[in-house]
Amino acid sequence: MIRGMTGHGRGEAQVEGLRACADVRTVNHRHLDVEVRGPLAPALEAQVRTLAEQRLARGKVDVCIALEAGGSAAPVRVNKAVLHAVVAELRELGREVGASGELTLDHLALLPWARVIEAAAPDLSVPQSGAVLTAVRHALDGVVLLREREGREVATDLRARLASLREHLAQVRQASAGAPAAHFERLRARLVDLLAGAEIDRDRLAQEAAALADKSDASEEIVRLHAYLDRLDELVDADGATGKRLEFTLQEALREANTIGSKVRSFDVGRAVIEIKSDLERMREQAANVE
Repeated sequence: MIRGMTGHGRGEAQVEGLRACADVRTVNHRHLDVEVRGPLAPALEAQVRTLAEQRLARGKVDVCIALEAGGSAAPVRVNKAVLHAVVAELRELGREVGASGELTLDHLALLPWARVIEAAAPDLSVPQSGAVLTAVRHALDGVVLLREREGREVATDLRARLASLREHLAQVRQASAGAPAAHFERLRARLVDLLAGAEIDRDRLAQEAAALADKSDASEEIVRLHAYLDRLDELVDADGATGKRLEFTLQEALREANTIGSKVRSFDVGRAVIEIKSDLERMREQAANVE
C-alpha cells in the first residue's frame, strides 16, 4: 500500500539515569533529506540518520533529539571564540574613541553574543546510546503510522479517479472508432471536387487521402493509455516507495491523452479527453504527496 510523506512521531527511552526524547517530523520533498539535531556525537548521529533512511524513502525529515541526565538538562558550552572576538573588538573601539574601563564577566553576561551557546555532546555509554536509538525507533513508528493513514486516503482518491479515467477512455474509444474512415471519405470527396475535370492519378489520390486519414487514427495511443491505467492500478496497490514511479507513469499517460486530442478532431472525443487530462493532472498532484 502506498504511503504519504506527512507525519509526526515522538519516542522516549530511559536508562542509567539518562532520558532520551526523539521528535521526528516529515513533510513532502522530492527526495529523502534527513536532518538530525541534538547533542549527539558524530557516530551516534550517523546511526540515527541510518535508522531514518531505513524506514523512510522520500520526504524532508527533521529528527530532534533531547537528552536529560539526572533530571537536569544536557551540558552546554559557551562559544568562546565568538566572545573573545567581541571583547577584542570592544577594546579596540575603546582605544579609538578614548573610552576607559575594563570589561568584566558581568558585562559579558549582558552581551547578546553571550547567548551563543552550543549543546555539548555528552559521553554516552553503550546502553545510553541504545536508549537514544530506541527513542528514535518509537518516533519513526509514529511517523510511519501517520504516513500509512495518509496513503490510504490518497489511494482511495486515486482509485476513484482511475475508474473515472476508464469510463472516459471507453467513450474516446467508441467515439473515435470510425474517425479514420470518415476522415478518409471527407478528404477524398474534397480532393475530387477540387480537381474535377483535371487529369489525376486516382490511385495516388487514394493513397494520399489514406495517408492523411491515418494521421487521425489514435487507436495505438488509446491502447497505450489503457496500459498506463493498468500500471497505475498496480502502483496504487504496490508496497514500498512508488511516488516517483506514479509521477512518471502519469506523465506518460498525459502525453498519450494530448496526442489523442490532437489526432481526433471530434467534439465527443475532445470533451472526453478534457476530462481525462483533468483527472490525470489531479492524480499528479496527489502523487507528489506519495512516498
